[in-house]
Amino acid sequence: MHANKNIKATYLLLSVGTLLLGLLVSPGPTVSACDSSSLFSSSYFFIDDHNVHKELSFLDDSGFSFSYPDEFTLYERFRQETPYSEPEKILRRISLVDEQMFLDIDIWLKNGKAITNWLNGLSEIFDYKEVNLLESKTSSDKYTVAAISYTTGSYPSLQLSIEMKDHFVQLNHKFTNDINDLRMFVHIVKSIKLDNNTSLDEIFGTIITVSLENYYTLNQKLIDEKEVIISAERCCGLYSPGNPFQCCDTSSSLGNCTWHVFYMYGGVPFRGNADEWYYQVYITPGWESSNTPPYTSQNIGWHERGDMGHVAYITSHTSTVVSGSEQNWCQAGCPSRFYSRSASFFEKYLYRIRDIIPTSTLLIID
Repeated sequence: MHANKNIKATYLLLSVGTLLLGLLVSPGPTVSACDSSSLFSSSYFFIDDHNVHKELSFLDDSGFSFSYPDEFTLYERFRQETPYSEPEKILRRISLVDEQMFLDIDIWLKNGKAITNWLNGLSEIFDYKEVNLLESKTSSDKYTVAAISYTTGSYPSLQLSIEMKDHFVQLNHKFTNDINDLRMFVHIVKSIKLDNNTSLDEIFGTIITVSLENYYTLNQKLIDEKEVIISAERCCGLYSPGNPFQCCDTSSSLGNCTWHVFYMYGGVPFRGNADEWYYQVYITPGWESSNTPPYTSQNIGWHERGDMGHVAYITSHTSTVVSGSEQNWCQAGCPSRFYSRSASFFEKYLYRIRDIIPTSTLLIID
């Protein structure tokens, strides 16, 4: 795990009243979708480079809401039901996906934590390169704090973290090879509203959007140095919509282990290289880890050897061997099946609690 880092906070005290110029018009009639208590769609429009975009809106039970263009696909990756069984972990994750743009939105309970302590815990896992805190005093003498951070390495991304009354919200935008995706992220941020339908504009003025726009230079540098992640819907002849991982070469039989596990599960809540997945179990509801193969219908074999580690999809096991399938980064065989591999090959096994099955013996299926 990454070494603990204390956040060196940069505080900016702002007055309320500086409003951003909005591009949204008043919403139209509400139309229920999925869970009408927490998710709804409305008609909005905004103009970008002479193109008119229809917008939809999202509202969480916490009071957090935002709008987004209707060409995006919205995924609810996971959600804890009340009463929360794991209140110290993420309550809900929403993902917005449009081609290369991936935006994850995580909602947490504060659990009495200060935002700096909460971010320090996340930095142990994701290794934030810097965290700049922005503080604003509202007219009700209540302080609201936001933070901007970024990561490089296996999943270069930009984070906006926001403190609400009882919750923290973090937006994680993956840097892409198109600067316009970062501009779209800023546009979505402008639409955010918090408790009591208060917009970020009313609380912070322009400082958040201006600060985010300062990362255009970093995004371009990552593009020039070919360090952005090119997500792939297709890999080795397989199709996986909404898959954030890259493929070595979508036109060949050379794959990627993380892409394959995401595909086999139909989605996993982890990001970055394989060697980073185990540490994310600590913040992901419904997931656990074990040193030996668990009695589950499926699980993930994990190790952190080498530069990037490795994950594989496990389908059956005994006490000493496991069987399943995998892809290997830029290696032939896509995917390859393996049988009766020593269970000790993997250092940990990651699994969903709901996949546990009540049996004492699982048979290898050849």
